[in-house]
Amino acid sequence: MAALFVKHPSFPQANSFFTASNFFWKMRVREWAFAQVNVTDVDVGLEVTSNNPNVVLGKDEASEKGLKQTRSPGTKNVTVKFYAMDPGFTFVHLIGPDVKVQVEVMTRRAPSEAAISLTKLEGKTVVINAPDAKAYTMDTSLTFNTKAGSAGSFFDGVPSGVNHVVVSSHGGVLTDADKADANKLCMFVSGFDLTSFRLDVGNAEEAFKALKGKVAKDCVIWLGGCTIGANDKFCSTAAKASGCPVVAVVMALVAKPFPKGNVDMLDRVAVPKVFGTDGKLMAVKDFCAKQEKHKFVVPV
Repeated sequence: MAALFVKHPSFPQANSFFTASNFFWKMRVREWAFAQVNVTDVDVGLEVTSNNPNVVLGKDEASEKGLKQTRSPGTKNVTVKFYAMDPGFTFVHLIGPDVKVQVEVMTRRAPSEAAISLTKLEGKTVVINAPDAKAYTMDTSLTFNTKAGSAGSFFDGVPSGVNHVVVSSHGGVLTDADKADANKLCMFVSGFDLTSFRLDVGNAEEAFKALKGKVAKDCVIWLGGCTIGANDKFCSTAAKASGCPVVAVVMALVAKPFPKGNVDMLDRVAVPKVFGTDGKLMAVKDFCAKQEKHKFVVPV
């Protein structure tokens, strides 16, 4: 039999395209996701790659972004895993024989806030919710104490060794005059009360340094506060102080509860930004390529 690309069981049927004779010819994947496809009857020595490295990097890329193939022991069947790096088209194909499947990588931008894609957090998770912004539920779900006022104690309830720390609150500024200065954006962790405790540029280092050494290696901090990602100084300080990458958003988030273990920040509707452990901005596609390392899954 000739080699043939076939749909992997994990890949959504709705994103798969077949001819009238049931030939599998196309996959549609959103950017920043990993996808898998099977190839049957592959002779030993044949390899799979991508013909457009601007969209999907091929087999010669050694990093997490590179296409990887695994042969089932004792068979001629191969599973191919690839990373949807940027929007566009490519063929994932065998080198030599004319055997291929077309891959269309779509921009990850939901048609509305309500349809925003959700990222699944794996490993050990915790969330601290403001009393009036309980959007997320994790393995450990906490509510910030409105009577507390010490930034250094904000993360006291976080269990040791967690892989993800989520903070959920309203984000914004104290006065209309502050709107012109992104550094004035803060997180109203005690609730949307201008007199209550807030996380801001002034106390970010004190608050987030408490996580350093307490959380797991490669832990990620997810800041679920509207527009807080526009405050580069705050997010950068949080990342450097904690030793964790920080994910935050520039736009407003939807004020509704999400399924346990999920966050809504990695979608272009939210305009996500990622700050590395050095406090510098990093490309979202580079961060999402490290999903296995950081224990999260961006859906296709």
